[in-house]
Amino acid sequence: MARRPVILLVLLTALFILSNCVKPLHGDDGVYQRYAAQIAQHPLDPYGFSFNGEPANHTLAPPVSLYWWGAGLRVWGDRPFLWKLWMWPFGALLVFSLFQLFSRFAAPLQMPLTWMTVLSPLILPAWNLMLDVPVLAVALFSLAIFLRAYDRQSLVLAAAAGLVAGLAMQTKYTAFLLPVLFLLYGFRFGQPRLACTAAALPVLFFVAVEALLAWRYGESHFLYALGQRHGGFAARLGRLLLPLVAMAGGAAPGVALLGLAALGRGRRAVCAAGAGVALGYALLAAVPEHYAVFLREAQTGKPLFTLNNVIFGSLGAWVLGTVCAVAWRLQSSTPTEGDTDSRSTGFLLGWLALELALYFLISPLPGARRIMGMALAATLVAGRLASRTCTAGPPWAVRAAAVCSGAAGLLVYGIDLRDAWAGKQTIEAAACWIRQHDDATDVWYYGWDGLQFYGERAGMKSVPWLGWAVRPGDWYLVDSRVFRNPDPIAARAQLVAELSAGDPIHLHTTLCYYAGSMPLQHHDGPRYTVKIYRVLRPLSPAMGPAPAANPEPQPDALVSR
Repeated sequence: MARRPVILLVLLTALFILSNCVKPLHGDDGVYQRYAAQIAQHPLDPYGFSFNGEPANHTLAPPVSLYWWGAGLRVWGDRPFLWKLWMWPFGALLVFSLFQLFSRFAAPLQMPLTWMTVLSPLILPAWNLMLDVPVLAVALFSLAIFLRAYDRQSLVLAAAAGLVAGLAMQTKYTAFLLPVLFLLYGFRFGQPRLACTAAALPVLFFVAVEALLAWRYGESHFLYALGQRHGGFAARLGRLLLPLVAMAGGAAPGVALLGLAALGRGRRAVCAAGAGVALGYALLAAVPEHYAVFLREAQTGKPLFTLNNVIFGSLGAWVLGTVCAVAWRLQSSTPTEGDTDSRSTGFLLGWLALELALYFLISPLPGARRIMGMALAATLVAGRLASRTCTAGPPWAVRAAAVCSGAAGLLVYGIDLRDAWAGKQTIEAAACWIRQHDDATDVWYYGWDGLQFYGERAGMKSVPWLGWAVRPGDWYLVDSRVFRNPDPIAARAQLVAELSAGDPIHLHTTLCYYAGSMPLQHHDGPRYTVKIYRVLRPLSPAMGPAPAANPEPQPDALVSR
């Protein structure tokens, strides 16, 4: 590899790793930190503790990246910045593997496509200490090894690809697609021996790990999670279809911009489309919430049709329509004589179809992380067509698409970074306020996200559902995003303080990006608020079931599947 591409890849990797290091713990980081801490202390007993009153084996947290994090905990102690720096191999693997795949299927556009993908709204903001970026990195590295095994006709490399795929499947279960991709590629290129070797080993590895967990804890981690799934395919289709359109529009506009370039549109057309995306983001931030809701549910007041739906629904229809046009153009312009070019195109289109099917088959909730694989496959398809149509001269249209996609990714990342810092600062301020007023009584919290990690770090105790024994005189903190007014404990506790963090930016990512239908939402008022109560009457099982929280997903439902 020439010197300049190496420098650019190293720079991209460093930026990607640093972006993770400066972000406080956010999303489900607090959940997985408990597992990493358990592994750091008891590496042979990863699920030997209770979480939210249940055995830890009942919360879906496959072990591979958590073992790596646990090793970092043993080395660095309580230093979140260094925990995230410790995750650098996943960032390096992701950048290297993306470059290899784009070099194979979309040369000579591999450099702008790698930058575009890494800095996209689907990947740059999503990298924290959760499982989504690590599994993508390990899975793509496994696929890159398998493709090298095909080039060299090496059974040893095929076996290595299978073992790495097994690690990916035990990083997050979305990597179950890898054996199918091995078989698809191998049989299309007439190499069933390599394909079967690479596909069989991860399955055997996965079964061996689950059998070990079943022997250790009395049940398979995976089979328990599988048994907790509710609703059939039709129910998931209804729950996930519209969010797919909106999330594609908000978090994957770069795919459509690349598609425009691939379809022969010039740099001006790509830049104009990028400006349209920017206008949608600006409208979302500028229009106050009471003007942006067009229809509400009669009983609960829950918004049913909003400006968000209009903007991201329109963008999503454009993104998906462009992907379909690119796929049709690529297929119709590819020779059908069974040559290598046709086989590679068929593999990419099959990969895209499999990712779409996987989204509906296994996703419990919508969210940006659910469509990472689908967007990557679509980028490969569009990049392959662009490699044919944009190489007569400098690929300015492709570079314009990469710049616009990167700008969108930096915007979403910046909002998510601000959300994370607001949560950390508010929780630490609340802990300081309580210590100044009474440091003798217990402090409880109800919430998730930063409150889950930084609250417990400050000595607070979790109350995942109302009904735990909280005594009069105790402090009780509530994340205002969990409960809407009126607060359900208002009759049993006195609100004594309300601490907030805000700024003039009227966009947020919390909840909607991680377990919603769009990457950004408008918000008015503070960015993060914690309410501090003094308990007057016991909060105990005698209260009955927990009152209903807000209509957004419950914290426990946000744990990665």
